[in-house]
Amino acid sequence: DLQYAVEISLEEAALGGKKRITGPTYEEGDVCHGSGAKPGTSASTCSTCHGSGTIHVRKAIFQRQQTCPTCHGSGEEIKDPCITCRGEGRVKT
Repeated sequence: DLQYAVEISLEEAALGGKKRITGPTYEEGDVCHGSGAKPGTSASTCSTCHGSGTIHVRKAIFQRQQTCPTCHGSGEEIKDPCITCRGEGRVKT
C-alpha cells in the first residue's frame, strides 16, 4: 500500500479534481526471481505462527488476533534472504 500527503484547495475538496503523483516503482528481483530467498534456498513455514500469518495475544482474560511480527502475515519466513533484494522479492527501479 502506498500513502501520500497531497495538498488540495477547498474548491478541489468540494468539486473534485485530479492530481498527478509519482512514486517508486518496483520489479521482480533478477537474482531470486521474486521469491526473496537466496538462490538454492526457499522460504519455510513461519516458526512463530506455524503458517497462519497471525498470532493470538492474551492480556488477562482478553485474547486478540494480530498479524505475525515474524512473517508479516505471509505465513512463510526466509531464513537465508537474497542479497540483492534483502528478502523483499522486488527491487526499486
